[in-house]
Amino acid sequence: MTREIEWIEIARTGCMLLVVLSHVLDIFLFHGGEAAQPWELAFLCFSRFAVPMFFIISGFLLRIEFDRSPEPVRYGEFLRHKVATVLAPFFIWNAIYLVFARVLMGWPLFSGSAMFAFLTGFVHLYFVFVLFQFFLLYPLLHRHLQGRGLNWALAVSVVLSLGFYGVSEYALWVSGISEPTFEWHYGKLFFGWSAFFMTGVWLGARPDRVELLAGHTLSLFVLGSVLLVPYYYETSRQLEVFHVYGRGYFLLSGFPFHLVGALFMVGLLRSVERSFRKGRILNYLIRSGVDTFEIYIVHYLFLLLLVAAWTGLGLPGALLVKIPVLFLCVWLLSHGFAGLRRRPSLAGAGKLFFGHRD
Repeated sequence: MTREIEWIEIARTGCMLLVVLSHVLDIFLFHGGEAAQPWELAFLCFSRFAVPMFFIISGFLLRIEFDRSPEPVRYGEFLRHKVATVLAPFFIWNAIYLVFARVLMGWPLFSGSAMFAFLTGFVHLYFVFVLFQFFLLYPLLHRHLQGRGLNWALAVSVVLSLGFYGVSEYALWVSGISEPTFEWHYGKLFFGWSAFFMTGVWLGARPDRVELLAGHTLSLFVLGSVLLVPYYYETSRQLEVFHVYGRGYFLLSGFPFHLVGALFMVGLLRSVERSFRKGRILNYLIRSGVDTFEIYIVHYLFLLLLVAAWTGLGLPGALLVKIPVLFLCVWLLSHGFAGLRRRPSLAGAGKLFFGHRD
């Protein structure tokens, strides 16, 4: 679907690279007992626009899918398709991750927390859970999202997201609820992400605005750079005060950076698509976009396995060695594994583990 929009494919791959790298860094800094250096924390803050951008891309493509459909999209057929392509692999991989978490980390397999993770997403798979909530809602709203209705919906979504960020901020600094469980539980609801998804829907209905963003990349870059400063400061401050990285996303200082950073990348990548001759790197980014859903699902498993192997073999512990080596290995293994689904002999397994995808 819409694979001819090459900047979308570049964006998917670029965001996926950022997600993998941030997870490699995160697993050592906040789960491995390492002290975060300023540059490492700054990179983690910078990389946080990747998931909001994935929601923008999802909203953009969903709007185009509905607008290009020759007949009105039927709600039941749409949901059946999404169950087969998104929800089925979501539950299969939640179960796989829980088994490996039991083996590698001793997590209780039959517990309330395990059931919650299975139903709402193991670690990174929360994204799929939130995305499916939008799939449930959008078909019911599509016919109302025209003209002023679309503008009002975007405004309401921004209010919802800001409200959620505000509640998170209050819980952190006033109530002292600094544990990551707030973000890992309530962050799985669509409210906090609605502004990004609806921004994508709005851009999908008005593609000329993408061209406008492409013409203002320098301004967006400067604004995003300025907005990163308070976001970095507040992130650093929560570590100093609470000694825990309880809010990776839902800090009020982060919302404007997430939105502007994602819009900057939309404009930049559209500009790259229309201005640069395609070479090996650009073609690789475009081709890899088709595999990002599968890479997203499976990459954390390879990360857990490689970290366990690295520790067990007593390999060098320096972060400047571990991070680039593990990042490259996780990416190559995940991308290679995702590509196996296209082999005719593995088509059945591909449909089982990754859904009936084109």
